Amino acid sequence: PQPQLSPLVTNQPDHDADYALAMQLQAEFEAEMRQEVERDLLARRQQMAEQARVQRAQAVQRSAAQQEEERRAQEAQERHLRRVRQLEEEHRAIERRRQEKRERKKAAESSCIIA
Repeated sequence: PQPQLSPLVTNQPDHDADYALAMQLQAEFEAEMRQEVERDLLARRQQMAEQARVQRAQAVQRSAAQQEEERRAQEAQERHLRRVRQLEEEHRAIERRRQEKRERKKAAESSCIIA
């Protein structure tokens, strides 16, 4: 008796049809996978572009806020310097009055001694 062969080996036309179907399914699967990868890449690029846009907007906001903060700090420093100058001027005026008072007192004392 001859050994039994599998149907795929004995039935060549069915084998060719199965192979063609398998190749077609494999090609369709690979095409779907490529499309999925392309969609994922596109979505990732869009996400990165949006993230970059948001970061630029935040940088502009931070820059504006920082400039405002620097302006306020400079104004505060200028107010402080004006106040310091004012206090120094007041102190000099007080010292001048004290000096004038001492000089008047000395003049009065010396005029008393002379008289």
